[in-house]
Amino acid sequence: MRPELATLSLDEKGFVLGAALARSTPADISARLGGETGARCAAALETLASESRAGRAAALAELIAVCRRAVPVGLAQASQTWIRTRLAPQTTLTIRAVLAALPPEALVTVRPVALAVLRERAEEAALSDPPPCTPAGATELCRAVFGGDEP
Repeated sequence: MRPELATLSLDEKGFVLGAALARSTPADISARLGGETGARCAAALETLASESRAGRAAALAELIAVCRRAVPVGLAQASQTWIRTRLAPQTTLTIRAVLAALPPEALVTVRPVALAVLRERAEEAALSDPPPCTPAGATELCRAVFGGDEP
């Protein structure tokens, strides 16, 4: 992914994707968002606008894939520190739902960290309960917890 896009948060990537598809200008985006976020999103939109048609299509396809991906590529190889920073602020219910939605290869890496986080809260027994939401909801929670950032 292009550096101007890779450094954006998931929300910013989604915003830039929508702005590009709506044919917004970088100036509009900068004015609408303001501050550092506006500057980052405007720069990303400028980068997309400067691409060839094929380059822009490829970049938009990358953004669509990142925004739709529930689990980042490489989660199974992510460091425990990276995983912990994403799980620690979450509620126990969110952690349970995320674990229920993870693919087996990622679960091997994420589950021990989740158990450690819940053990610190004295809530590890909660993992034996059924997931608190539908599979589709759990997938969206995975996207919110892990999406957009590559480990």
